[in-house]
Amino acid sequence: MFKKMLKNKVILITLVDQALVSGSNFFLSIFILRFFGAEVFGIFSFLWLFILFFNSVQLSLIISPMMSNFSKQDKENKDLFIGSLFSHQIIFCFCFGTLLILSINVIGKTFNYFDISSFKFSILFLFIFTQLQQFFRRLSFLKKNYFKALISDLISYSILFILIIFFEINKSLKLDSLIWILSASYFFGTIIFISNIFKFKINFLNCLNSFFTNWKISKWLFLTSLLQWLSGNLWIINTGIILGPYALGVLRACQTIINITNLAFQSFENFFPTKFSDIYVYKGKKLLNDYFLKFIKNGFKYVLIIIFIIIIFSKKILMLVYGIEISQHSKILIYLSLILPITFVMFPLNYFLRTLDKTKSIFVGYSFSTLFAFLFSNYIISKFDIMGTVLGLFFSSTIILFITFYSYKKI
Repeated sequence: MFKKMLKNKVILITLVDQALVSGSNFFLSIFILRFFGAEVFGIFSFLWLFILFFNSVQLSLIISPMMSNFSKQDKENKDLFIGSLFSHQIIFCFCFGTLLILSINVIGKTFNYFDISSFKFSILFLFIFTQLQQFFRRLSFLKKNYFKALISDLISYSILFILIIFFEINKSLKLDSLIWILSASYFFGTIIFISNIFKFKINFLNCLNSFFTNWKISKWLFLTSLLQWLSGNLWIINTGIILGPYALGVLRACQTIINITNLAFQSFENFFPTKFSDIYVYKGKKLLNDYFLKFIKNGFKYVLIIIFIIIIFSKKILMLVYGIEISQHSKILIYLSLILPITFVMFPLNYFLRTLDKTKSIFVGYSFSTLFAFLFSNYIISKFDIMGTVLGLFFSSTIILFITFYSYKKI
């Protein structure tokens, strides 16, 4: 009984924490669009893509190996192992921080109408503190200190909105100052973990050994996460570069609405992969396949209802959330919603393939999707404007679905 209560408490804290993070980011998007407009939101979204990219790289190179290999360490070596990973994280911040500044300088000088070079230092500090908070936050989950992770996020987002309100009242809030505020909020969210650093043990030889041990796991995760990020976000990047920040702002505004549904899909990761594995282990592949098909059939009903609501009320939804300017682009929201069925099916399909250790097709799917984006994104966006981006995102998702579904049929 006690174990069940504890498990429910953990699930509740995890869900509250995810709702806090996702909800805060959603309201931040609304604030930027309402107070700064679509063009500034486009610039912010472009800069934020750098943060998302490096977070995905961090997940594959540092956090995922940490989550997998921590339990394999002897009790006396666990602090040494975490200390080694923390040293990897510091090196990661230095190397990729340098790459970040160089990238922003090159883009700012190459595309004059998309001048982002003035944000290089504020975005650098934002990158560093998002990385550190994410590292310690995941470490808290690993050590089952879920409440500490929640407190960290509460501190971060409370300070974020307090500072935003303060600067707005004093009429001194600009995009650069907003990014500095974000950096400060993540910095204060990291301070709660400062005592952890003194528990780390760092040994040079162990740092090397830990790197090569983790690399066995992370090398394929890194390639997959890189392709996964590029297959979708290359369309977003090229939209900003080719069409400018305003078009990117409109697109990201509509995607933010769609991502609310995607967050529900992502919450499946907390429960259903284990469910798929349990069915396969205890009941066999046939019943796993029956559960997979039933999962899709039941889920499709809700997805279709969501699409129907978006089609009918798209303009009113955008008007309510962002105002009259963005509501004029309701067709983009409608067409983006048509990708939702593919997005939904990919989750149980991935669980099925991962359960049977048939993940090669997932990697192949993202490889072809990324290749398609590299070859055709410039042409399609230039010819069809922002609707070309939506079309490209649809085709990219379809390529991944087709290849992974073919693997499923073979099994």
